[in-house]
Amino acid sequence: MKAVFVFGGIPHYVIKILNRLHEDIDVHVVVPDAASKTIGDGVHQTDKGIRFGVTRLKEITTYYRKPGFKDFRKTVLALHPDVLVMNWPYYLMLLFYPRLRWQLKSRKVKLVVREIPFTLPAWNESFKEFGKTAVEAQKNDRLFTSRMAFYGHKLVWKILYSRIFHAAMCYTSDGKRILGSYGMPVNRVHTVHNSIDNEDLQMAIDALQSEKLERKKNRIIHVGRLVFWKRVDLLIQALAKLKNSIPDIELLVVGKGEEEQNLKQLVRDLKIEDAVQFVGAVYDEKDLCRYFQTSDLYVLAGMGGLSINEAMANGLPVVCSVCDGTEKHLVFDGRNGKYFKHDDLDSLTSAIELVLSDPEALKQMGTESLNIVKNEINIKIVVENMRKALLAAYANQPINP
Repeated sequence: MKAVFVFGGIPHYVIKILNRLHEDIDVHVVVPDAASKTIGDGVHQTDKGIRFGVTRLKEITTYYRKPGFKDFRKTVLALHPDVLVMNWPYYLMLLFYPRLRWQLKSRKVKLVVREIPFTLPAWNESFKEFGKTAVEAQKNDRLFTSRMAFYGHKLVWKILYSRIFHAAMCYTSDGKRILGSYGMPVNRVHTVHNSIDNEDLQMAIDALQSEKLERKKNRIIHVGRLVFWKRVDLLIQALAKLKNSIPDIELLVVGKGEEEQNLKQLVRDLKIEDAVQFVGAVYDEKDLCRYFQTSDLYVLAGMGGLSINEAMANGLPVVCSVCDGTEKHLVFDGRNGKYFKHDDLDSLTSAIELVLSDPEALKQMGTESLNIVKNEINIKIVVENMRKALLAAYANQPINP
C-alpha cells in the first residue's frame, strides 16, 4: 500500500513519525520547493534523516486565492497512491479542481483529511463563538474578514467532509465531534494523537547521566517559538508577581521569534533581568534535554503542543491552559500538572505557586508525566494509530467510534 502525504513543509518531528510509518507502508510526501505560506516563521524544518520519498513542487496562489501546487494533478497521478492524505489549505484542490477529484476516484484512491481540530469551528458554532477561541495567528486569515467568509468556509468544509473525504486523522479526540458536525461519520474519524520521538529523547537523556545534572529548585522553563499566541509575556508577568513569595524563582526561555525583543523589554520594565534567561532556539536533543533536566516545572501560558510532550518525557510537571487540544490527553489536573484559566494572569500565578509549593508532590507529578509518555502517548502509539487509520481508509472500512 502507498500513502502520499501533502504538507506545507516537513518539521523535524514529522520526519521521525513518517520514517517509522514507512517501515510498514510506502510513504511519499509532496511539499513546496521553497518556503511555504502555510508554515509559520521559525518552525524548524530539515531534510536530515529522511527515509521516505519526497517530491518538491512550486507552490502557487490558486484562482480561489489559497496556496496550491503547480503540476499537482500530474504529479500525484504519477505517484499512484492508494491513499492520499491532505491538510488545509491544499485539500481545497480536491474541490476546486474537479478533474483531479474525478481521476482519483476512477483510480479508487482513498482521500483522507489530516485535520487540526482546534483551528476548525464546529458546524453549529457561530462567528462570535469561534472568534473567542481561535488561534491569534488565524485572525489574519480571510476566514475572519466577514461573517460571509466565515460561513462560506464552513459550507466548503461541509462538502469536503460529508461528500469527498473517506476518512480523517486528527490528533485529538475532539475531531470526532467537530468533523462529525459537518456530516463525516464519527467512526471514520481516527484519533491518532501527536508525539515527539520519545525514544530518541530518552537516549539523549541517558547520554547526560555522566554530567550528574540536578534540577534547580523553582526554575520554570518555556520552550517554543516566541510569538504572541504562546503568551510568554503572560508568563513573565506571573514570574514578576511570584518574586515576592518565591524570591529564588527563575525562568528559562528557550526559543526565538518575532516577539523576542518585546519580551526582553518587558523583563527590563518589570526589573526582573536577574530572574529571566533567554537562551535562543535549541534543536539539538541533548542540549534541549539539558535545559529540561535542570528545571523544576514546565509552563505553557498560551497555545502550543509538542513542547508538552518534550517536557513530560523529561519528567516535568506541566502548568497550562487552552493549548492545541493535545493537552487534554497529556495533562491531568493534580496528577501530573495544573490547569489555569485561559489568559488569566492571577489564575496562572496561583497555579504556578500551588505546584511549586509542595516539592514532594512536584516530584510525584514529574514521575506521572514520564509514565504517561511511556505508556499512553508516545511515538509508537502514534505511528500504530496512523497505520491503522490508513489501512482502514484503504479498505474503506470504519473504526469503532
